[in-house]
Amino acid sequence: MTPEEKRQKRNAYYAKWRASNREQRNKYLAEWRNKNREKIREQSLNWYYAEKDRAGDEFMQRKSEISKKVWEKNKEANKARSRGYTSRLRKENPDKILEYRCNWYGITKEQYEKMLEQQGGECAICKIIEKFVIDHDHETGEVRGLLCKGCNNTLGFVEAGLKRNGKLLEEIAEYLK
Repeated sequence: MTPEEKRQKRNAYYAKWRASNREQRNKYLAEWRNKNREKIREQSLNWYYAEKDRAGDEFMQRKSEISKKVWEKNKEANKARSRGYTSRLRKENPDKILEYRCNWYGITKEQYEKMLEQQGGECAICKIIEKFVIDHDHETGEVRGLLCKGCNNTLGFVEAGLKRNGKLLEEIAEYLK
């Protein structure tokens, strides 16, 4: 058996195994991604910057051109597929979306519901009752609470500003006077 035939046989075996163990594999991969989030991000950024440095300005141009070609090649199919997909998915599978969001931040659905109950079903900052996002510390990844989208965006801008300028809040207060 040639090396190519061995490779094809091995790939066929793995494809069959993945198909028959999809749920188990997805669970394992989700757990692995949660444990190795920083490692994955670091590898991705290292590859990106190495490729960018290696190819220079033409890297970004080539990347953009490839994306445009792929989009144009399948333009109508892409538009039809993406049209309303996310909103339809959210309406049809709210529990699945919540489970995905919780999994992304490393908490369970039960922990999410417990946080929501502890906060009285309202935003931890402005106390408005609406759809919530999971607020987390970008340095440690630790979940802090549930916020409305407006408060979460504001908090993100303030945190970023404080990193650049430690006296940001004082300067904002002075500006508003």
